[in-house]
Amino acid sequence: MIKSEGHKFNLVQYEKQTGDYMVLESLNQEKNTSRIIHIIRPTPQKDVFKLGRGHESDLRINDISVSRCHAKIKLENGKFMLEDNQSKFGTLVLVK
Repeated sequence: MIKSEGHKFNLVQYEKQTGDYMVLESLNQEKNTSRIIHIIRPTPQKDVFKLGRGHESDLRINDISVSRCHAKIKLENGKFMLEDNQSKFGTLVLVK
């Protein structure tokens, strides 16, 4: 979204989310490369999301330092919880 002369303009059309959701952004070390945005939106049928480089992961991360099933994000009592799955290098979080 940009703001010009007191007016706001959407740059991208998207479905606005309601309820519990989390937005994740992949960051590349290199400049001028594209970023990937993931929206995690739990439902009664799916409230656990697997992160890793394995094919069974819900959010695939193509990095050799990431385990096949590296971590899980789940919604518990209205709060998102990140749980490391005993990965070799651990799980780091950058919150903005």
